[in-house]
Amino acid sequence: MKTATYHGITKATCLSCGKKTTDISQLEILNDLDSLCECNARFTKWETTEGTFITMEMEDYQGNTYNFREEVGA
Repeated sequence: MKTATYHGITKATCLSCGKKTTDISQLEILNDLDSLCECNARFTKWETTEGTFITMEMEDYQGNTYNFREEVGA
């Protein structure tokens, strides 16, 4: 049984609504296509075989979108 995606992702948690998944198919879709949660947020904690990181998307007052990634360790 596969326990991580080909990127090594083992779990994703939406930090806006708390939804979690460890389903490999869902993780690959979230990572490869669009990390948009059902709650319409892109604020995700990703757990991998290498450690943990957080991604988020923010929009400024002019409507420009910015994506951030922060490494948070194991």
